[in-house]
Amino acid sequence: MMLWPVVTIILFNKYSAPFALSVTLLGGYLLLPSAISLDLPVVPPLDKSTIPAFLALICTWGVARSHKQTRFMRPGWIPRHPIIIVLLALLILGNFATAFTNRDMLVFGPVRLPALRPYDAFSMVLGSLTALIPFLLGRKVLAGSEGHTVLLKALIVSALCYSVLALYEVRMSPQLNMQLYGFFQHSFAQHIRAGGYRPMVFLNHGLEVGLFFALSVIAAFGVYKIAPAADKSKRLFIALWLFVVLFLAKSLGAFVITLVIGFVVVALKSRGQVILAGLIAMSVLTYPLLRSADVVPVQKILSLAESISPDRAQSFEFRIDNEDILLDRAKERTLFGWGGYNRNRVINEQGKDLSVTDGSWIIALGIGGLFRYLAEFGLLCGGILLLALRRKTALHPATILLMLCLAANLIDLLPNSSLSPLTWLMAGAIAGRLELKSEKAPSEADELANAPGPTKIRYTRFNPKLDPRPGGDRPIPSRDKYTRARKIDIDATRT
Repeated sequence: MMLWPVVTIILFNKYSAPFALSVTLLGGYLLLPSAISLDLPVVPPLDKSTIPAFLALICTWGVARSHKQTRFMRPGWIPRHPIIIVLLALLILGNFATAFTNRDMLVFGPVRLPALRPYDAFSMVLGSLTALIPFLLGRKVLAGSEGHTVLLKALIVSALCYSVLALYEVRMSPQLNMQLYGFFQHSFAQHIRAGGYRPMVFLNHGLEVGLFFALSVIAAFGVYKIAPAADKSKRLFIALWLFVVLFLAKSLGAFVITLVIGFVVVALKSRGQVILAGLIAMSVLTYPLLRSADVVPVQKILSLAESISPDRAQSFEFRIDNEDILLDRAKERTLFGWGGYNRNRVINEQGKDLSVTDGSWIIALGIGGLFRYLAEFGLLCGGILLLALRRKTALHPATILLMLCLAANLIDLLPNSSLSPLTWLMAGAIAGRLELKSEKAPSEADELANAPGPTKIRYTRFNPKLDPRPGGDRPIPSRDKYTRARKIDIDATRT
């Protein structure tokens, strides 16, 4: 963690802002140790999520202030779309309302949960804004198709590198975090699956590893679909390799999500992909209402899971039972929730905690009520929904592919707490696209020509017959035969 500032500074000094931002946040999320943090006064805990976010914020501010790479930057730090601004305001005001409506102490036998104070309101606001740093950076730096392309490529390449570590743990058991950092970050029993091991590498849980590879597989198959004929075999091999690694990661939920979204990527055209992404985002945004009204076919999903694996069915049933009791608890304070200090959990009169919070949606609903849920998940789903409603807006293939990756992550947020900096970064990049006009989907050659890369100075032969001055038709006097004319352009090939 102490070395990561050096890595971030090198990245922002040597490479373009979209590439440096993507690698800083992705690399920190994948490589830094989990389950440890440095708690300092006032500021949120410094861990593998917040340290890269703060560093990327500082370096992006420095790049924007020095007027370097301004063509990659959106103006200002606050989103310009009115709906996104309203959701940000709801998130901040909702935290204050949660603190002011939970000023009572809760007593469960020997357990006493403290009342919330005004200090807790500012602490919750600071925590929410810290979590939103990748969202704001994604909107500022990765809003266009160039940024979306860079993020997808960074996701695929990082997954290829990570696959070597994951396959090692599939064979040798999840030991890399213990060998490098000296501790095991979760329960070992939860990572013994199907007579083998579920890899964790340096993430909090093996389910996060499965989701990461699921997103990379979706991105890889999307890149394969739009690749020119000369590169299709190579990109198909990359997609199949990552698909095999995902299968060996033994994460059933991520594998099923990949099968569904991957089929959509390969089989449907652009408009169908956008519509499906919008439907997924709408379903996730309204999930608490659908769940409360018993519209979600929970029993059918449970029966399907039992036909595939009784162990997975038992795990799914356990999650559903906990969601039911936590949802009943959340309904007691529907608008603003119960706040922190485990006040949203179900505790009996003997002080025993009877609940397990797995899904990100039930955590947000229990802590902050509908206000926090609609604000937080509105920021995650809003970009997809608003772009899907723009029928006349031409979307770049990279933008559509990124929308499907985010939609896959949104599905996983329902059973798991898989909200990561990568999730917010994708959501911010898509939300930033709302502020741009229509982008024509270019060919691969045009995309490479416009991709972020080094600039070079060229010299052109001086033609005395061409007088650049208005109305001039006489040769411009020159001391020699050639005049150096500086012409800055973007090199179409990467060096």
